[in-house]
Amino acid sequence: MSVARRTTLNLTGLLTLSRKLLAKQIVDAESRDSFDSLTEVAFHWRRELLPHGCPCALVVACAWRHAAYAHSLENGLTQDAFLTTFHNMGKQEHILAEALQTCPWEEARQWPVEQAMHMYQTIMGLLNMRVKEVVEWAEGWGKEEITDEQHSAALADASAVFGSLGLEWWPSRGTLIALLRHGKRSGLLSNGRVDVVDHDVDVMVGLASHRDWPNFHSSVQQMLVQRGWHNCVEWYSTSATQRSSGSLAHGLSRTDLLMCTRKNPKVSLDIATYITEGSVAYAQKYCVAGHGISGCWYPHEGTLYQGLGKLRTSAIRPLGRCKAGSISVPCPRKPMEILKAVLPVDSNASCLALPDIEKRRQRQTRGREGQLFRELTQED
Repeated sequence: MSVARRTTLNLTGLLTLSRKLLAKQIVDAESRDSFDSLTEVAFHWRRELLPHGCPCALVVACAWRHAAYAHSLENGLTQDAFLTTFHNMGKQEHILAEALQTCPWEEARQWPVEQAMHMYQTIMGLLNMRVKEVVEWAEGWGKEEITDEQHSAALADASAVFGSLGLEWWPSRGTLIALLRHGKRSGLLSNGRVDVVDHDVDVMVGLASHRDWPNFHSSVQQMLVQRGWHNCVEWYSTSATQRSSGSLAHGLSRTDLLMCTRKNPKVSLDIATYITEGSVAYAQKYCVAGHGISGCWYPHEGTLYQGLGKLRTSAIRPLGRCKAGSISVPCPRKPMEILKAVLPVDSNASCLALPDIEKRRQRQTRGREGQLFRELTQED
């Protein structure tokens, strides 16, 4: 019995469309959609196609699906979807290698195997380049110092993008501390020492609804890239442990962080989003119904952990202005209340931040904060 009769796979249609899309490179939406469906069916019946059923058809199907996965990575995915996509791509690579080894030369001439493998190798080259860039960025982060002017320029880019989109936004965490303390990223202490407060740009941006996230991500990334930035990656402020598979947070938390990077100079823009609801602003809101549980609450985790999951909108509005080097940017009405709410989990809310005369080089050493405090003078 032929493969086509043993399965629901339309091999003739798969062959015809593969030649049209890969060999002749004629791409239209209807053909692409049909080919997408056929390649899904081919991958489903992969054990019928291997090793002697029709392995060349599987080569074409896997290469095309690989391209679709790579395209989805470029368009921005949530943390879970990103990891799932990489897992699926790895799984497909093994199937593709097995199919390629068993694809007879005579059959390969009928199917556009050569074009399919060229597409696959091109995509893998681009993905490997992207992975290398991310690794180089991670390894080099914090090793290269940026100037106050470069920090201010990054903040100016953020201001231009958010302003053009009509979004409510303001600096947060280290960036807000720096602007309150010095009106820029760093400032002088006694004896000519320099207090370098911030090494990236931290901001918070208000969204009307969680449904605005896809358009927000797309618009911000596009506009930053136009201004010379590299890329933005979605993430969650909830912890990895709390978001483990099967946990309540796993199904209820929303993507609320956008981490954007620039290569030259190396700067990161960390964007945390919040949603305003009446007198409250929150990063995460969990709602459940049924199974004996119903209602909504603000979880004690994420960006606003120290604020028990929420902020008073009266601490944000009406916005004022903060000096930021040569420019000014929006600032929250009650910055101390904001800073206490957005501190990391293991921070001490009674001491928001000590002057950093070591530029973070020694900050990971236990007890280093106490030593820094002893080195400060009364003038400081």
